[in-house]
Amino acid sequence: MPHHLIALAPSAGRASARVRSARTVRRAVDLAPVIHELRAAGATSLRTLAARLTEAGIAAPRAAAWSHVAVARVLDQIERGAKKR
Repeated sequence: MPHHLIALAPSAGRASARVRSARTVRRAVDLAPVIHELRAAGATSLRTLAARLTEAGIAAPRAAAWSHVAVARVLDQIERGAKKR
């Protein structure tokens, strides 16, 4: 890799991280109404929410099925997205 590209790598990495973070928050905020409906229907635990999201065919962030950890992360991102608005 040419040396001038190596010098740009740190700022490019930070920019990429900002884009990924913003995309994650947007997806979480988009899922907020679905999670709200699931909670209203009685899905209160993280594991139950994960099962219902998987059953609904909603793609999990990194795996074929939702996990309680992924749901917790999405709930955290929803909260962060709400604070930014």
